[in-house]
Amino acid sequence: MKRSHLIGIDVHCQFCEIAVVDAVGKVVCRDRCATSIQTLLTVLEKVPRPRCLVVEEGSLAGWLWRGLAGAVERMVVSEPRQNRLIAKEGDKDDDLDAEKLAQLLRGGYVKEVHQVQSLERAVFKQQVAMYHFRVRQRVRESLRLTWLFRQHGVMIRERDYANAKDRPALLPRASTRSRRIPYAGAPARRASRLGRRSSPLLRGVCFCSLL
Repeated sequence: MKRSHLIGIDVHCQFCEIAVVDAVGKVVCRDRCATSIQTLLTVLEKVPRPRCLVVEEGSLAGWLWRGLAGAVERMVVSEPRQNRLIAKEGDKDDDLDAEKLAQLLRGGYVKEVHQVQSLERAVFKQQVAMYHFRVRQRVRESLRLTWLFRQHGVMIRERDYANAKDRPALLPRASTRSRRIPYAGAPARRASRLGRRSSPLLRGVCFCSLL
């Protein structure tokens, strides 16, 4: 990285803190600007080439990558958990964070996070992530409902209520058990619509429709 200028940007929703260091680690410039691609490009163009840019992975990282990568010889999106120097040493403020990012890049201590090249692939990646989130959410809710029934001695599995047509069959089992169970409150908002006199297990059956 001889004669390179290394640029660290600490990104926030409203503004960015920028620090530029040279090949020997000397800070040659600090700046602050609004978080917009055009404003950041204007700031980057003031830095002599060759220049390298580093930001931390976050919700804005992909957007910044697509907008700024063409303005520098190299752009790195770094893994925040690996940047222990930022969190564990020195004063914690935005200027220092931007400088330390640049210094970590200069020393080769950052772990790079892969970024997709096109907006279409970025949207596809988001959709895949949302699908996996929904699957995990369904598993969590299923386990909560199964746990609720088993607290009252009703042994069920997800297959007993996964299909809406199978859920009415749970009502007799829930009714039989609920006669011996004191009222314990509704497990979900929709279950409360059955009325205050409904048993907690009957409300649990109603909760199946939320899954």
